[in-house]
Formats: sequence, C-alpha cells, structure tokens
Amino acid sequence: MLRKPSLFIYCSAFVLTLSCKGKERHHEGPSSTSSDASSNINLAFKLALPTTLNLATGATSTNCHVGLTPQVQVEGQCISPSQVSLWVTGVSLTTTDKLEGDASQTGGVRLLGGGSGFGKDGFFEGAAFDLANLTGIRGSDNLWNTYDKKYTFKSLSIQVAYFKGTFEAGGRTWELLVPFVNQPVEGDTWLKDCFGESWMNLAKTYGAVLPSMSFKTGDMLICKRQDASTPCASAQFQWADSNTGVLSTTRPSSPKALKSTQSLSRKCNSPASNGVPPDANYELPSMLAKLSTPVDLYGDLSHSSSSKSNPAEYPARSTAAEWSDRRSKNLQNSPFTLYFYSNNGTVTSGDKLDAQISVDASNYILLENLSSLDATTSDEDIIKAMTTKEFWAWEKLGIGKMGDQLMLGADLKVKVSQSASFDEIYAKPVAGAKATTVTPL
Repeated sequence: MLRKPSLFIYCSAFVLTLSCKGKERHHEGPSSTSSDASSNINLAFKLALPTTLNLATGATSTNCHVGLTPQVQVEGQCISPSQVSLWVTGVSLTTTDKLEGDASQTGGVRLLGGGSGFGKDGFFEGAAFDLANLTGIRGSDNLWNTYDKKYTFKSLSIQVAYFKGTFEAGGRTWELLVPFVNQPVEGDTWLKDCFGESWMNLAKTYGAVLPSMSFKTGDMLICKRQDASTPCASAQFQWADSNTGVLSTTRPSSPKALKSTQSLSRKCNSPASNGVPPDANYELPSMLAKLSTPVDLYGDLSHSSSSKSNPAEYPARSTAAEWSDRRSKNLQNSPFTLYFYSNNGTVTSGDKLDAQISVDASNYILLENLSSLDATTSDEDIIKAMTTKEFWAWEKLGIGKMGDQLMLGADLKVKVSQSASFDEIYAKPVAGAKATTVTPL
C-alpha cells in the first residue's frame, strides 16, 4: 500500500472507501495547511453510453446474469441509465483489475482528492457532476508517491457522497437517489465534538443533498417522473418499503436501503485541543471502473527530501539559475509535482496535469430477480427490484470486496504539459469551483 499524504481533511483512498481524517502533516510530503497545494490538476468527467437513449420513446432492458463468485449469482433485468449524477469527493487509481479480499491489499494512488473543495472544511469535499456532460474540477493528488513504483494503473474508483440515476423501466421513467451521508448533519454529533461549532455550520451548508429532507446513509430514495422529460424535484423523492415496494413521504420501519453502508466507519478518534488537530474517520463508498486502456502515470515532488531526481535530469525548460531560484522559493511556500506519462514507450513530463474520465454505465441499473419487464409490471415490483450492479455487489460481499468483476467501464485520458507561466506552477486549486472551461483531450 502506498504512503498516504495529508490534506486539510485527510483523505486516503482505498479501492472502495474514502477515509477522511483531521489535519496532519507528512514528513515526506506537502504540509496540510489550506494554503498548500502539491499539484495543479484539472479533472473532467463525461458519461459514455453506446447509444443515445431517448426516454420519451422508451429504452429497452436486457435479461442479464450477474455473478461475482460461484456462490453469488443473480438473474434480472439490466438497464443503461440515460443520466447519472454524482457528488464526487475523490478519484483513485489502482494497480490491478482483479480485486481480491480486502481492498487495502491493493496498491492505489489518489488522482484527485477533495474534488473542488481543496482546503474547504465542508461536511464532505467535492462537487456535483452530471456525467452526461463534460465538466471539470481542480484538486490535489498524491501521484508523487508513485515515483518508486512507476505503476501501470488498470482501474479507478470514484468516491461519491451520493448517486442519482435516471432510467426507463416498464414504460415509466424513474430516478433513484442514494445518499451516503446522513441528513440533517446535526444528527452526526461526533462531527461537532471533533471539529467544533464553526466546522459544523459549514457542514450544514455543504452536507445538504436534498434540502428540507431527512434520511440516513444508504437510504434508496425513489421518484417516478410525471413525464419522461421533466426531472424530479427534491420534494418528489420518497422512501420505499423494502417488503411491499410502496412509496411514502415518511421513512418506513423497513426502508429499502443499503445495509452495507451502515457499517462504514464514522467516528471521532480524538477532538481538537490545545492546537492539536482533530482526528476523525469518515468513509464514503466508491463506484469502481475498469480502464479500457491501462495508464502509465507517476509523479515526483520537484524538491524536498522525497525528490528522487536531480533537476538537471528533467527536460530543458529554463536555465540552471532559474531552477535554483524556483526551488528556493518553493521551499518557503508550497511544493509542486512533476508528472511523467508514458505512452508507447515515449515519456512526457511537465508540472501541469489534465485528466479526463469517460464512464461507461451500460446496463448498470439492475432490477434484481425480475424475470420479465413490460408495461404490465407493477410499480411495486419494479421498486422492490431496483438497485445497481454495484449496490447489489456491496450488499452481497460488502463494500471493499468486489470479487472478480468490475461493474463499470471507463476511459482515462491524461495530458502532461509545462505551465504557461511561473505563477501557474504554484496555483492551488480554487475551493468550491469547477473549471470554467473544459477542453476535450
């Protein structure tokens, strides 16, 4: 397992969970204060489907079989969602496309931590994405931790604070929303005990997924659209009774929910006191995707004791005197990372990294154990069966133990280049802001 760097809200990404701790420092990496930035990364997302789906004219389901191990199998209907929305809190690369046992046994590295919320003390850091559109955020990474290994990354995990998918089933349009945070946040008293009142006030703002609603982590909130083209409003999402499939505006005694998420670790190990930062543990689940093409990518801090190269070995970009001046100034401010990308044996290096992820969600929605689906299938039967391939796997094997199958596909493109200006090298991610423009790579 790679060494894990520190952020203001310390986030170390395993394959399927995101653990966030309080402010810390790492002797080999950048300090964790909010003024520090170890990278200049722009990451963009787009949902890729094999064909354009038009919900107004209907989409087709596919009889499907999902198997994780010889002992865990399911038959049902698989549907490609027309739209997927996520609150992305981080993205991690992993070194293998076959996950065995506990996720912490795999080697991973954070490609994007904290999403657009770098240095922001929110309930969770990140930004909302409609994956049907190409949108980007800036964030920090720990690719500098990979210089020794020079891994070939074959899969990635996208840490999320909520999932929302839109799809057509039985001639009706549905929206499924699954939050991985509790709301209202005031119910998470350990957060206030650990981080204090001011932090909790920010949490109330950034932690609101659906305003004026209360729900628990893993609740499966469902809305049946009145028509295919009009998205559901927040107030239209309801709970479902897991036994009957009946929707209600109040949480039933046996709600349709993901029990596996309730076992995620969320606690205050020790509160802040006398200048000592808080130490908290907060896990969020991830959506896992296999990369269609493996990626060779690594980084190195351009100064400090963890640097593995001499500046003279880097491609020419300035005089030796300017290098010395930059390093001297950086030692007093924030370190920056040099990135190395290998493609067909050719290595490109630079201090600026752009990455773009296209997620293939084909047949991702799963109607578990539903033998057939048409206009006569009742709402209740559809609701009881409604899940995703990944949620189903979480329930069967537990989050972090995905067996031998990845439930999504993805394409990752990266572009390494030199900064346009001296100031850009030291530019830290802008808290709370998406990239204003995103250029396809």
